[in-house]
Amino acid sequence: MKHILLALMTFLVTVTVNAQDNFTSLSEALLSPGKAKHLDLSGQDLKEIPKSITKLKNLEYLDISNNQLKEIPFFLTDLKKLTFLDCSHNQITDADIVPSQLKKLKGLSLSHNQLTKITANFPNVENLYLENNQITKIELLHFCKNLKSLKLSDNQLSFIDIPDGESLENLNLLNISNNEFDKIPFFVNNSEKLTSLYASGNKLKFVPNLKDKEYLSILDLSNNQITFISDQDKNTVVFGDRIKSINLSNNQLTMIPESFGQFTNLEKINVSKNNFSDDEKEKIKKMFPSFRLEL
Repeated sequence: MKHILLALMTFLVTVTVNAQDNFTSLSEALLSPGKAKHLDLSGQDLKEIPKSITKLKNLEYLDISNNQLKEIPFFLTDLKKLTFLDCSHNQITDADIVPSQLKKLKGLSLSHNQLTKITANFPNVENLYLENNQITKIELLHFCKNLKSLKLSDNQLSFIDIPDGESLENLNLLNISNNEFDKIPFFVNNSEKLTSLYASGNKLKFVPNLKDKEYLSILDLSNNQITFISDQDKNTVVFGDRIKSINLSNNQLTMIPESFGQFTNLEKINVSKNNFSDDEKEKIKKMFPSFRLEL
């Protein structure tokens, strides 16, 4: 009983201490500027960020999402301890000044803004969210060696400019859904730690050979124009052994290689809304147990 009470007291003290670090009002945070580590100014109809925020020298987390901001003020770079910055759901058109100046920044969200290009260097960012913009061009991404999660869905990208031989070697998750890609970006070939690839809603014509992606477990290539699978024959193996989920629905496939039935870790495969003949559908049903097949 004493152990339970001690654990409960420790938990309450921890919560209290953390609560003292967290603020939802800048004016309140400025009353204890040295203590403020977490500031949530989301949904406060802000049109600009007061410069007084730079007094919060120990700030680590800043949420300024869901406001009416049109730019990210340069003085935010004075927040040297900032590790996460959420600027999503604003009207921002230029974000290039922020990342390279914030050396400790690990997470950056600029989703749901009005960005058209990204030409900044994100040297230390691990999680970069750029969904739902109008981005047509990305440069210098190959300097982002620490990237683990990159979300680029719902933009207007047709390619990502990364020099030959360069890679995002630590990338785990890539989402390029709902863009204009006609093939998977080449740098994916060198992203050996990739576990999840989402590329639905593009203009892909074929399934690339990803057998060297030994950690890849989730693949979504639905809603494309895929007519064949790379090097399509009965013995082709295009994925690694850890693949768990494959979504090829709403494409133009006419057959599935028999090698797909060899993936012992596969939990779900969706090949619905393709151009399979009745005979091919019967073959596919025999390849996969019904509980993990959508046809």
